[in-house]
Amino acid sequence: MLGFVFFRRANQYVQLGVFLCLFGGVVAFGVSISNEASTKNTSSSGPTPTPASPTPSIPSLDAAGYARRGQEYYDAANWKLAEKSYREAVDLDPGNEPYNFMLGQSLYAQSRFAEAEIAFRGAVALSPNSGSNIYQLGITLIELGKYEEAVTALRQAKKRFPGDPNVQAALARAIRGLKQ
Repeated sequence: MLGFVFFRRANQYVQLGVFLCLFGGVVAFGVSISNEASTKNTSSSGPTPTPASPTPSIPSLDAAGYARRGQEYYDAANWKLAEKSYREAVDLDPGNEPYNFMLGQSLYAQSRFAEAEIAFRGAVALSPNSGSNIYQLGITLIELGKYEEAVTALRQAKKRFPGDPNVQAALARAIRGLKQ
């Protein structure tokens, strides 16, 4: 669905184009500004459009919409915008484990490990048997130098992913950290 909103601002007409998904998520947003003289209708076919409210509203997304947007940003390696979108999703649906997990992933990718730890702990609390959540928490704890907690988490992850070389390498790294 495509909608346009016109409003007048300082002798200019501003045209806002908003492209909407089926569920109301904003996909694209464009602005076109033209001088009043160039937008006036000089033909006899009718008057120019009446400007709408000077403060157009853009529909807000639901949690799933923010999560979809966050995934698009994450896939494009735009970690800051992914984080922002996932924070919105978590704010709207704090009990959603995947949103907490992906918020943690976005923060981890920015080397913001203390914040990532909080997000991953939230994901683990919501889904305590998820090996992925426990593994991500474990490698985040390594980055924070919390080796004892990391070893505990990664041993749990190893039970869920026996033989996984990434889990084994992370566990070995955490154990080495304990010995230093």
